Amino acid sequence: MKALISALALLAAAPVLQAADTAAEPSLKQQLATTPLTGITIPTMTMDQATLGDALTIFTQQVEKQSKTGLKLQWVFKDLDADAWKHTITLNAKGQTAAKLLNEIRTQAKVEAKLEEHAIVIRPLTAPK
Repeated sequence: MKALISALALLAAAPVLQAADTAAEPSLKQQLATTPLTGITIPTMTMDQATLGDALTIFTQQVEKQSKTGLKLQWVFKDLDADAWKHTITLNAKGQTAAKLLNEIRTQAKVEAKLEEHAIVIRPLTAPK
C-alpha cells in the first residue's frame, strides 16, 4: 500500500516537472527581444563567394559565440535551396553588428528575412507570400 501511495505521488508531480522543463526555453523571437542583433558585435567575418547556406552557418556560429547568452539562430528556407542558391556572398567585415552583417548577407543573396516566433524565414525577394 505504501508503494502504491508513493507511485501515485510521483505521477501527480510528473506533469508539474514537464511543464517547468518546457517553459524554460524562450522562443527565438523572445530571445531576440532581449538580445537584439544590433547589440552583438562580430569582430571579423570573411567570406569569398560563399553559398547562402554556408554564409548563414558562419553567421549563426559567430552570433552564438559573440552573444552573452549563446543565442542560437534558427532558419527556415521557403522557395529556395540555401546550398544551391545562385547568388553568393562575399564579405570582409571587421567590428560590425550582427544586424548589419545579416542585412549585407540578405542583400547580396537577394533574399528577404522575416523573424517568426521560432525561426528567421528566408525567401527570395520575388517569392509569392
